Amino acid sequence: TEVFGPSNIVWQCGGRMVVVPCSHVSHLSRWDADEDPNTEFSLMNEVVRVATIWLPNYLHVVRMAWDLPSNHEIEIGDVSSRVAMRDRMQCQNFAWFVKKIFPMLSMITDITSYGVLKNGEKEDLCLDQEDASTKKPVMNMCNNLSTQVTHGVISSFKLQYSYRATENCLQLTRDNNAIFKMSLILGSCTGQTWEIVPNKVHE
Repeated sequence: TEVFGPSNIVWQCGGRMVVVPCSHVSHLSRWDADEDPNTEFSLMNEVVRVATIWLPNYLHVVRMAWDLPSNHEIEIGDVSSRVAMRDRMQCQNFAWFVKKIFPMLSMITDITSYGVLKNGEKEDLCLDQEDASTKKPVMNMCNNLSTQVTHGVISSFKLQYSYRATENCLQLTRDNNAIFKMSLILGSCTGQTWEIVPNKVHE
């Protein structure tokens, strides 16, 4: 790995990190974004390279997060020697890393979509959460902050949309004061799903 990845060897292959009392711990990057004219591509290249070597079972999630097709043309070079080293050292997989080292990371294995939900008539508006206490969904200017980012999970061939910031789900609840006796909320997930019909506008 050219920039990222050496720490994976420590965490997943039986190494250890020792912090000496009263020492100063920091991360020194060999890659200077200010000196790279194509920062985003270089970072994307490294992310795909690390994912290919160290978390191959989650490569599809990485591609989705970076909006990359499965047949992307990002050249990561020959990583066979690194994969062979990983296998030779009997390194743990990424699921083990999450469970033992980084348990606060929420793992979603059956994710099918990731991003924001936009207004079809005005695409600079995204579905957002007004306030966690009111559970009221609103349309705000798109900003890609965590309150707008959602992921879709397949459930019985339908999608359940939940939001990264609060893990609330977009769903309907009974409301006698509403016109149709139902209100759209962002609340605790109850298993409700949405059926996505291509080329059809839902009102």
